[in-house]
Parts: sequence; C-alpha cells; structure tokens
Amino acid sequence: MIMVIEGKSCRLRWCNQLDPIINRAAFSEEEEEKLLHAHTIHGNKWSHICKFFAGRTDNALKNHFHVIMARKQRELLSSISKKSNLTFQIPANNNVASKSAITSPIDESNSTCTNLNLTTRPLLNYQAYGSQMSMF
Repeated sequence: MIMVIEGKSCRLRWCNQLDPIINRAAFSEEEEEKLLHAHTIHGNKWSHICKFFAGRTDNALKNHFHVIMARKQRELLSSISKKSNLTFQIPANNNVASKSAITSPIDESNSTCTNLNLTTRPLLNYQAYGSQMSMF
C-alpha cells in the first residue's frame, strides 16, 4: 500500500516542524512576558501574535501560553492551600454524641451561601435538560 500525503499536511508539517527558521529553544522569561502582554492585547489571535516572535510558530506560542497558564494556576492553588490550613478538631472527651467543629482561618461572615441542605443532589445536565437530551 502506497501512502499518499496530501498537500495541506505537508505544508503544515513544514511550517510547524521542518522549517529550519523555526526556533525550538526554550522560551525565555522575556518572551513569556511578551507573550502574556501580546495575548492581553490581541486575545487568541495566535497567527497575528506570532508576527512579533521571530522563529516561533503560532502553534508553539499557543501551546506555551497554555503551559504558562497551567503553571500560574498550580502556583495559585498551592499558595491558597498553604494559606487556608483547614483543621478538624474533635473534643477531648471522645463522646461520639458530642459535636465536632471544623475551623478555618478564612473569614466566612460575608458568605452568601444559605442553602445548607445536604440531602439534595444538584441536577445533572441530562436531568436539567431532559427533554432536549432525550434524543441521545
């Protein structure tokens, strides 16, 4: 069996991988800052943003942008988990009928959550939109 490679896939492979002009080096911190700034101005228009980065493809910029966002999210979540050190305290008398308390350093006095009913479940998509989902 002879494989026939179409023109579009050949062109994309050349543009994204084989072209010797492509810069495959790791992104510098300066490039990351420039990428974040360009994204705030131009949004997800990667082909337009790649004009500001010599040797970087739009696909490489998009992928690295998502790497930066994932890294920032991990850093944010780890800093939040360190700040909100939740503890579960059980009274010393070991009475099962006594009340336990969950304490948190987070101020929850301005919380808008009023429904504390733990017996109901949220509706799933197919339950909330049952008539629309019946065709599946």
